[in-house]
Amino acid sequence: GYHNTLIYGHNMKDGSCFGFLPKYADESFGMSHNLIHFDTLYEEGEYELAAVFYSQIDEDELETTEDRAAKDEIILAEGLKNREEAIRKEEEAAMTEGETSEGSPAITHEPVDVSMVTLKDLDLFEDMGDVDIYREEKDNDNGRFRYYYYTDLSDRADFDYYAENLKKNSLYDTGVDIEWGDELLTMSTCSYHVKNGRLVVVAKKID
Repeated sequence: GYHNTLIYGHNMKDGSCFGFLPKYADESFGMSHNLIHFDTLYEEGEYELAAVFYSQIDEDELETTEDRAAKDEIILAEGLKNREEAIRKEEEAAMTEGETSEGSPAITHEPVDVSMVTLKDLDLFEDMGDVDIYREEKDNDNGRFRYYYYTDLSDRADFDYYAENLKKNSLYDTGVDIEWGDELLTMSTCSYHVKNGRLVVVAKKID
């Protein structure tokens, strides 16, 4: 238990992929289609509808791997520029000192190999180790239920928060309660009620 399988799928006009998911916003449809089959390579699973709600993804959380890599390149370039400027000033200071103090060696540096420099080398990247980088956001949602942060529900506080928000945000009461240890399936698809909107359907596994 304690797992929350999160799946995002496009809602195609022909009903393929998650094209059926928006229908769950209608209570009569949801309650008459409350059993969901989700099979994997390892097992066949049957789930019972628990909650349906609308949400929204923050703009900066739509960032792709390519977006992040591009931003890192910009940060790296700026860091290299700052480092080279610091080296230049250091060399100028050494040369000035050499002119006034006979025999003082000037400081020289090997050219910086840009291809080998990383953000960590420039002290622009902090190794977070085992720290949950989303913990602060999870603890300070400011009224926005970031359902997509909760794939691992082994932490009791996370589980309780997730279960509480499912009940609070659900468009209708499914009559199904989420209990500690339940295995969940969370499906989401685009919704156009707001920019970057999502319709989310959550079901719990039936033993």
